[in-house]
Amino acid sequence: MNNKTDPSLPFLIRDKNIQLIRQRFDLVPLVDLADEVDALEDPKDILFVFKTCSNAVTAELFSYLSSLTQERLLQLFTDKQIVDLLNHSYSDDVADFLGELPANLVQRILKNVDASYRDEINQLLRYKEGTAGSIMTPEYITLSKDASVDTALTKIRKIGREKETIQSLFVIDSKRYLIGILTLEDLVYHSGDTSLSSLMSDDFQTCHVHTTQDDVVNLFKRYNLTVLPVLNETNRLVGIITIDDVLHVIEDIASEDILKMAAINPLKDDYKATSSWMITKKSIPWILGLMMIGSISTFAINQFESTFQSVIVLTAFIPMIMNTGGNAGNQSVALITRALATHELSLKDILYIIKKEFTTATIMAITTAFFAFIWIGILLTTQFIRFENITVLYSLAWFSSVAQVSGLVASTLLLSVFVAKLLGSLLPLLAVKIKKDPAIMSSPFLTTIMDFTSLIIYFLFANYLFNFF
Repeated sequence: MNNKTDPSLPFLIRDKNIQLIRQRFDLVPLVDLADEVDALEDPKDILFVFKTCSNAVTAELFSYLSSLTQERLLQLFTDKQIVDLLNHSYSDDVADFLGELPANLVQRILKNVDASYRDEINQLLRYKEGTAGSIMTPEYITLSKDASVDTALTKIRKIGREKETIQSLFVIDSKRYLIGILTLEDLVYHSGDTSLSSLMSDDFQTCHVHTTQDDVVNLFKRYNLTVLPVLNETNRLVGIITIDDVLHVIEDIASEDILKMAAINPLKDDYKATSSWMITKKSIPWILGLMMIGSISTFAINQFESTFQSVIVLTAFIPMIMNTGGNAGNQSVALITRALATHELSLKDILYIIKKEFTTATIMAITTAFFAFIWIGILLTTQFIRFENITVLYSLAWFSSVAQVSGLVASTLLLSVFVAKLLGSLLPLLAVKIKKDPAIMSSPFLTTIMDFTSLIIYFLFANYLFNFF
């Protein structure tokens, strides 16, 4: 098969068709091409792609590659190629991929850049992960309030291509304090001799380098921002965060929460780039910990073994009771965790949450118990679940036993759903109180707690009802 019938990247590389590879870079979005490059098995093929196109294009492509592919490439790059790559990359992108590389490779890269650029990157690397400083970029345009529109446009034409954005421009005083923001449209629609001080807006939002990424996301959402200035400890402008940075943060936060809700510590790389051993390492501590907590359920079953032997049918409803309690609690966990994440709720709302969840739990528990009583009665009466006892089938005594079992299950669900709803709403608040992520209090953790809680309630009620003290 030749590249005329299959213009995919591997065949173009095989045929060394540089012209069509360059055309492909013009026709296909770089973020899509990055997926194709990540799929190439031979690092030399990836290096060939980078040699065929301009440094400006390949630098942007490099920022979309997986950390594993980036590392493989840098191992093959000459010092000159590394310098060319860095010179055409934004410093925040460089800091991002350097944070994922081995220390020896980072040292090799940094020694090939000039001192000022190295200081800029090192400053970004020093900010704590998960803060505004770690995701900001110093690639922005600052202007003096005394400058004119013509002066500003001249500066934009000179350095604008090297900056992250030219849509938002930042007006500072002589001490680098941010005093105003204006847009490119403000300049375009006014005469050249207009002073920037008359055009700039002093109504703007800022954050500090140590502001958490969650708070940054909320600022963008609340004020419908596309860019956010970042100030240092002395309130001087040191960087900006753009909407594309925030989208990456949102994706990372969502991915992290999903993994935590599944009892997996967050992965450093993408799934494809993570080995089976690393996935196991991230998962097994939770599995073993929850298994040990879950052994309480085994203890409860063992302690009430006599109840099982006397009324065998009770074992049939254990899965339903355990699942219902866990599901009810996880609904509350999801609602409260989301409200905390969006800052709709905070710790100061604890009394409001308890009051509301108490009402909700009461309604849901009564509804669930009422439905369960009828449903269990139907299952037993129709013999869909076989219920054998010493009385004659469908006799008055038999119906009395059916009512007893149905009432037992319904009573258990009444209390377990009530407890699960309240517990599910309080656990995320407890996590916030002890400065932990509320997501860790979700599905596996709460479900394990409710498993043995529901069983203990069930068996205590059963012992009381059937006189097995």
